[in-house]
Amino acid sequence: MVEYDVHRSKRRCSTTDRLFEPGERYVSVLVEAGDGYARHDYCLEQWKELSLESIGWWYSRVPEKNSKQVYWAPNDVLLAYFEHMLENQPPSTTLFVLGIALVRRKVLKMGPNEIDDDGVNVMVLEVPNSEKMYRVPICEPSPEEISTIQAELSEQLFTDQASDIRESSDTTPELS
Repeated sequence: MVEYDVHRSKRRCSTTDRLFEPGERYVSVLVEAGDGYARHDYCLEQWKELSLESIGWWYSRVPEKNSKQVYWAPNDVLLAYFEHMLENQPPSTTLFVLGIALVRRKVLKMGPNEIDDDGVNVMVLEVPNSEKMYRVPICEPSPEEISTIQAELSEQLFTDQASDIRESSDTTPELS
């Protein structure tokens, strides 16, 4: 498996374009946008309520100036993003890579690969302690695709600090 570099978020409020300060808490929201997805970050003053079109959301905190670590969005947001891609977009290398990432995070577990009716090799992913399964065509990224996948996943699903509240993507947040 190829390891991907992770880029930091823009650290700006999507409404006001104000730069977030170190230590400041903000909300990240993942929404469908045209043929893809968009991540919007909001300062707490601008965050009103969960958009009905959102795939998921999470709280984050801007790291102190010397922090180099990056974190994934909460697991429920990652899984919602994966499911949304699987249902609404044709198979892609990004979907394949995200499926592998969810296995590495133990959100999903790998079942035996299959060959579908069209002769395509399919990766079978199972939700632990559930009968829910996903079938994802195996499409390993080419070297040329790696930068694109890095940019897409980092823009959508990474943050600079671990989420301090791991809310389900189908609930309204409380600001405390």
